[in-house]
Amino acid sequence: MTEIVPKTPAEMRPLDPALSPEVVAWVSELRVIWAATGLSITRFAALYPIDKGSVSRYLNGQRVPRDHWFLEKLLAVQAENGRTVSPDVREHLTDLQLRALETAHPREYVVRLVSDRLELAVIGQREAERYARDLEEQLADRVRKIELLADDNRRLRTAWDADRAATQAEKERLEREIAELTAYLKQARRRGVDAERRCRELEELLNQLEPTVQEGEHEPKPDPAVWGGVPPRNRLFTGRDRLLEELRSNLAREAAPAPQVIHGMFGEGKTQLAVEYAHRYRSDYDVVWWIPADQPVLVRSALASLTPHLGLSSDAVSGVAESADEAVAALRKGEPHSRWLLVFDHADQPEDLRDLIPQGPGHVLITSRNCRWQAYANTVSVGVFTRDESVDFLTRRVPHGLTVKEAGRLAEQMGDLPLALEQAGALHTETGIAVPEYLQLLAQRTSKLLAEGRPSEYLVPMTAAYALSVDKLEERLPESMILLRLCAFFGPEPIPLGALSKPVPGLEPQVADLIADPFRLLRVVAELGRFGLARLDLAARTIQIHRLIQALVRDELDEGEHERLQNQANLLLAEYTSTDSDERPSRTSPH
Repeated sequence: MTEIVPKTPAEMRPLDPALSPEVVAWVSELRVIWAATGLSITRFAALYPIDKGSVSRYLNGQRVPRDHWFLEKLLAVQAENGRTVSPDVREHLTDLQLRALETAHPREYVVRLVSDRLELAVIGQREAERYARDLEEQLADRVRKIELLADDNRRLRTAWDADRAATQAEKERLEREIAELTAYLKQARRRGVDAERRCRELEELLNQLEPTVQEGEHEPKPDPAVWGGVPPRNRLFTGRDRLLEELRSNLAREAAPAPQVIHGMFGEGKTQLAVEYAHRYRSDYDVVWWIPADQPVLVRSALASLTPHLGLSSDAVSGVAESADEAVAALRKGEPHSRWLLVFDHADQPEDLRDLIPQGPGHVLITSRNCRWQAYANTVSVGVFTRDESVDFLTRRVPHGLTVKEAGRLAEQMGDLPLALEQAGALHTETGIAVPEYLQLLAQRTSKLLAEGRPSEYLVPMTAAYALSVDKLEERLPESMILLRLCAFFGPEPIPLGALSKPVPGLEPQVADLIADPFRLLRVVAELGRFGLARLDLAARTIQIHRLIQALVRDELDEGEHERLQNQANLLLAEYTSTDSDERPSRTSPH
């Protein structure tokens, strides 16, 4: 493209120096393409359904077109003049336009992305419907064949005993095929319904995101609620009906209900449950505001950004801290809105948010790995999927690549962890890897495999989430890694704390010292729970490490460390089972 030197028409002004680099890059390439068409702005506006003002704004960087039409039309005119661009150049231009649109008009950029997703969803729906029609035709064909075979069987029953046996076998084979095709047809119809539902959801989201338009365009539909920061709804959200009902019941039970904490280890879908709740019950609220809570300073900033929507002064006038306090006070009073929902995502210590959670007529959801929240608020424990939920999720995530049996095998080895299942489904979609090969790699190269496959509804892959938690754990309490590595060589079932509370002969000094100090041990156990690396059951006095976390821990150790830690786990288990006859050894059996 760069070998063409555009002639600047009179309507084309020098670019505004205040334009962003992304817009300048886009407009520069756009002017090159425009010069190659040989058209004037007046001539182009007369040939195609667009006004000259819009064309001028596009060419001068005052406006970035949201859709594909303008660029595609210019490239088509250029092709007619004998200057066809390659697919790589076309992709480069589209990328420049998107980056410029995101910088200049962020809201329209989101609308463009949602529109593209809606187009893909519509294509998926059509494919599902076409697949269902094909299956219906195959089913009808099999039924016709059975009817013909039944007629032949009746006519030849008295004469051809041998043929009767063959006919019966063929009939049974066709009946089996009919049963299989019927099952596939039901599955295809269900996918068609899911695709149609996804289309409706995207259309609704598109209507909500449609910005205030330029002159001559359609007026947008107003959004009836104050809606800020909430992630898009997960189109593959699966199950969790009991948890959603429990949250809704707890919040609707009182006029000023206590905050509800969604608690669990990393990768169990705490944030996804909160997102689904916000979308599912959004019509019950006047204000829905999402707050990143992993750092207190981000909480105050998010609350401060809510103040203009509550009719208060912005943080630019009164400062972030003062604006956040004003927002909390207004929510506590229920003025101007009494029906509000705040979601504090990824909260850590309860003390960090003590003064930032309003106690008022609205509702508060908190997601956290830290079990200390149980002492401050009502807690709903997420946990992993049930096996049926795992299979349902995988067959929807990979609609044409997994059987129910394969999905069950994969779910079992992934310990039904939602993040791991999403990542496995993403990798299968990207590469088509077979389930046996995936499970073999999971056993042999856990860390490498769990770094592959970009999960669409989670911020980072499992290995990155695990590494971040371990880094924070080592920074805060390095000796916690002693217990984490030791527990990686027990089974994935809950480990009684009694098995870790008595030093036995043969233990290494650092392990023996940790176990001999009950206060130090309890602090270490609490830290593992705080960073989502272990599930603590204080009533049953157990600690549980998910099988994939155990595998990631073991994958970091060399062969000598494997043997040494396995021996330590065996010593503790042998002592515990020999002194506690009521405890079943299988619960803590080591790897």
